[in-house]
Amino acid sequence: MHFDGAIRRSDSHLLMAFHTAADASTDSIKTYDLSVSSIATPTISSAGDVVANQTESGGVSVFIDQNTDDVYVAYGKGNPTWNFTIDVVYHKSSDGMSNWSAENAYSETGADDVRVMPAGRTGTTAGGWYQPAFYNDDLFDIFVNLVNDVEIVIVSAASSFRNEFLSPILFDLPFGNLAPVPSSVFAQEEMISFARKYSLITLSTVVVAAVNRALTLMGVGQ
Repeated sequence: MHFDGAIRRSDSHLLMAFHTAADASTDSIKTYDLSVSSIATPTISSAGDVVANQTESGGVSVFIDQNTDDVYVAYGKGNPTWNFTIDVVYHKSSDGMSNWSAENAYSETGADDVRVMPAGRTGTTAGGWYQPAFYNDDLFDIFVNLVNDVEIVIVSAASSFRNEFLSPILFDLPFGNLAPVPSSVFAQEEMISFARKYSLITLSTVVVAAVNRALTLMGVGQ
């Protein structure tokens, strides 16, 4: 197909990419951001072109890393001729499709008669790989590439909790026979390292103390 789209979970927007004139010297891959908060009047915003005036190209797939909102667009590039000798390449955007990286190689065993190249839809907090599949119409096989694929890094729930919750909280922690630590904003990694170094508290104890302190600051007494 010469158009594709995927849902960005952070805001439920539909991100689209399509060829304006596949297999033509004037072909560009356009991208659009669709917000469907209102079915009757959706908001359609144009974003940056993945490529412009790309002759001998076609097919496209959109993939979103839901951890980072990075967007990947893969397509077939004639080398030199569309539908006969094609390489699969991709570009990446890290700013909502406003700007795109330079072309990245994906297929690597020589250009061939490659057609459909789906890439799934999303990478989640479970991790995985950006790994488009492509159909070789000469060999009647479907391939992926294990060299040029991209790892989708797992987001640590503990890290997210520390970054978003623990670090801004002010609290006092008693460390056994040490004097209580004065109230201050603890950098999360310093706090955890200190606890591990002295083997005096566990992460669960830190969480409990942080929650109790947060309740105190909000005026919720026990």
